[in-house]
Amino acid sequence: MAILYVALLVLIPAFLLWGETRFRLFAWLGAPVLAYVFGIGLGNLWPPERSLIDGVVGATVAPALPLLLVSAHVRAWFRLARGTAVSYLLWLGAIVLCSLLAVWVFRPWGSPHLAA
Repeated sequence: MAILYVALLVLIPAFLLWGETRFRLFAWLGAPVLAYVFGIGLGNLWPPERSLIDGVVGATVAPALPLLLVSAHVRAWFRLARGTAVSYLLWLGAIVLCSLLAVWVFRPWGSPHLAA
């Protein structure tokens, strides 16, 4: 049953992406919306084992994050929205600098168990 469940988790999004090009309703709703609907339905009608879901999530999220960057066109960001990219980098630098400064300033008042 676990193999069938994993197969459905893989085949349903593939079918929805294919259906977007074939059916007007699929294109109008979009594959992500339909995937959420199918996922909610599948999760409620056929509750999976927790270990199975942990394995599927671990196997799919890890390669999905770098694949998001494949279509990002980072060079186009700098060419088309130079001001936005510069402000983002300045914002990122400011956040890192403020975080490091906060660690340095508040270190005497912390404890090893502060986060727990």
